[in-house]
Amino acid sequence: MTTCREVHDFLMAWLDDELEPEVGARFEAHVEACPCCKHYLDSYRETIALGRTAFEPCADVAEQPHPDLPDELVKAVLAARRKPASPDDGAA
Repeated sequence: MTTCREVHDFLMAWLDDELEPEVGARFEAHVEACPCCKHYLDSYRETIALGRTAFEPCADVAEQPHPDLPDELVKAVLAARRKPASPDDGAA
């Protein structure tokens, strides 16, 4: 019998179709019988779908900074992005 914890632990493997058929069948049976796990799986799928659309270009916004942003701020952010990280920044 699959538990709610196992559903959480095996979720990515199930979505990637990497579970053994018997384990996948138990996973699916549990999700169908458990409203909490079904809701969790549905919300997880929705999160993935929303994440994929987050980087699609917006139809009404070109590759231009937001009009309410001061030019100085945009320039400072772009300059900071170009600046190489120093060893003291903690970046590894």
